[in-house]
Amino acid sequence: MAQAQQMLSVALEFLKTSYKFDTFQEPRGVMRIFQLVFSVWGFFAVRGFTLTLSMDCQERIYQRTYEIEYPFEFGEHICRRKIDFSKTDNSTAFVSVDASAGATFFAITAVLALLYAIFIIFVYTYLDEMYKSKPEFPMADFALTGILAFFWLIGTLGFNSGGSAMKKTFDEDYLGQTCYQCVPKVSSFTDLNIALLIGFLNFFLWTSDLWFLYKETAWFQNRGAIYNQQMYGQQQMPPQQLGQEQQQFGQQSQYEQQQQQPQYGQNQQYDQSYGQQYDQYGQGSYAQPSM
Repeated sequence: MAQAQQMLSVALEFLKTSYKFDTFQEPRGVMRIFQLVFSVWGFFAVRGFTLTLSMDCQERIYQRTYEIEYPFEFGEHICRRKIDFSKTDNSTAFVSVDASAGATFFAITAVLALLYAIFIIFVYTYLDEMYKSKPEFPMADFALTGILAFFWLIGTLGFNSGGSAMKKTFDEDYLGQTCYQCVPKVSSFTDLNIALLIGFLNFFLWTSDLWFLYKETAWFQNRGAIYNQQMYGQQQMPPQQLGQEQQQFGQQSQYEQQQQQPQYGQNQQYDQSYGQQYDQYGQGSYAQPSM
């Protein structure tokens, strides 16, 4: 018992002193908070939606109110069937709809997203240094976020398909034409539309977060390193190529020197011959006349 209390006190001390909220100043941290809030909202939206069907019939046996709740499975004989405006059939109208598959997957996705959002917020708060130091963590975070984004898309589309079936089945005009001497009243589908809107919004939040998580992975960082190497390689010549350029430049300098040496020799010979001519000219011009 004492050892358990000691471990609990150590864990509490760790939670009190090791938290950091720097990540929540970044987009990936802010997105997690929105994902947490909208996952909770999505779960309660799908579980809280209730459709009410009231049948006001002359035959009191069919005069009742039905409530269709999560997971939205319904199958009842609600009225006597109408053949046309003057005749009736002794058979009853059986109305059924099953939207449980899409609604259940939607709710499960909301729970999984909520649990993962809580877990990753804990990691960002207390284990962010380890998250950044090991490349496996950002890559796993990116992959799981992509899977949950895909789940949100599938769950919302499935729930939308079931909701469309419910709207068609419980249409007041359709039920009025089917039932004899009955006036059906159906509640609003506004809460259903809100739940679907939240589902698509969750899909957008989890999908848009993939870009910020991708920037934390080794894939993006390696790509940036390769790009920097390419840019640096264009600005600074590699040593091998630089050596080849220097060797070519040395050969070119030697060739120029070889080409300049004969020309310099010719210039020197020309200067010597010019000097001799000058000396002869000087002696001939300024020599004293002989007596």
